[in-house]
Amino acid sequence: MVKQNKLLNLLCTRNFAQLSLTLAVYQQVTGNPLQEDIKRCFDGDLHDIFTAIVTCIQSFDQYFAQRLYDCLILSNNDRTIIDILVARLEVSKCNWTT
Repeated sequence: MVKQNKLLNLLCTRNFAQLSLTLAVYQQVTGNPLQEDIKRCFDGDLHDIFTAIVTCIQSFDQYFAQRLYDCLILSNNDRTIIDILVARLEVSKCNWTT
């Protein structure tokens, strides 16, 4: 069972490489991906936040694609679509300069 304070501390204090390794080890030890346990143990905003962080660690592309898809299907809000595309471009731009 995932504890809220421990998970929050872990996700907010570790760097990308540490979190990637932590997700892999978590799945080896528990037999479940962390996202499944988050889905089972949390709801509401905490579920959404923890899921977003874990998805970004696993794949920025998947995270932004899902956000864009949800926006297009559910709300079709032009401002939100622009925000998602700009955020994705900023992530890509950071990768270009490194």
